Amino acid sequence: MKLFTKIIVMLCLVLTPQFAAAQQRGKATHYAKYMNGHRTASGERLWNDSLICAHRTHKFGTLLKVRNLRNGKETVVRVIDRGPYIKGYVIDLSIAAARAIGLLGAGVVPVELTVVDKRDPDDAPESAND
Repeated sequence: MKLFTKIIVMLCLVLTPQFAAAQQRGKATHYAKYMNGHRTASGERLWNDSLICAHRTHKFGTLLKVRNLRNGKETVVRVIDRGPYIKGYVIDLSIAAARAIGLLGAGVVPVELTVVDKRDPDDAPESAND
């Protein structure tokens, strides 16, 4: 019985990180409007009306839930770019994503990020705007 318990505990320790929702807090900002159509680090184009973002470490294609800690508004975005590279900032949002969480008027807001779906870059959907 002890061996069985040890195996269960080890399986729980190994599998839990894969299923746990990773969270991160920090500041969010948004891309400038003139960036519309520019290529990002993934090679995909940035479109102001898409729900996309830049994050320093998450794989391209990862879906992140972004929650504005000031007003509770949330949206889900897809990582297609790298950045921001300013201490304390965790995400750059497209104009549409910034609008969805009430960031446009404020410029910078505190947010909480939660991983919704981790994807391999080869599995990420193609942009209809390319």
